[in-house]
Amino acid sequence: MAQKRMFNNSVVGSDEFLEMPDSSQNLYFHLSMQADDDGFVDNWKSIMRMTGKKEDDLKVLIAKSFVIPFETGILVIRHWRLNNYIQKDRYKETIHKDEKSLLSMDSNNVYKLDTECIHSIEKKSIEEYSKEKISKDNIRRKRAKSRDFRSLGDTV
Repeated sequence: MAQKRMFNNSVVGSDEFLEMPDSSQNLYFHLSMQADDDGFVDNWKSIMRMTGKKEDDLKVLIAKSFVIPFETGILVIRHWRLNNYIQKDRYKETIHKDEKSLLSMDSNNVYKLDTECIHSIEKKSIEEYSKEKISKDNIRRKRAKSRDFRSLGDTV
C-alpha cells in the first residue's frame, strides 16, 4: 500500500461534499488514507473506533455515494481513481477481487456498481435469450452480494 494519498478538489471541494457534516468529511479522509491501492477498505470499523466517528457518519457517506458498501463488509472509495494515481511499479492490486469484479468505471474514472441492462426477448432470438437469462442470473447474484445503503445500516 502506498504511503501517499491525494484528494481531487472536484470531489472534496464539491458542494455535495462540503454540505456533509464535518465528522463525515473527516471519516472520508481517514478511510481514504487507509484504503489499499484500488480504494478498498476492510478495516473501516477500526477506523471509526479510532477516530470516534459514529454510524451516522458512514451512512451519510454511503447515502451521498462517496463510498460503496459490499455485503462482505468491504467498502470502496467511489472516487478513488479520480483522487489517486499510483505508478505501475508501486501499485499493489487489491486482495478484494470479488468486490472489484462487481464494479465498473465510468468515463470520469469513478467506480460504480455494475448494473448491466438485460434486453427483452422480443428483440432477441430464443438462443440469445437463453444466454442472456444466464447472464441475468449472474447479475442478480452479483447484486445480492452487494448491499445498498439501507441493508448496510442494519450491520454497521
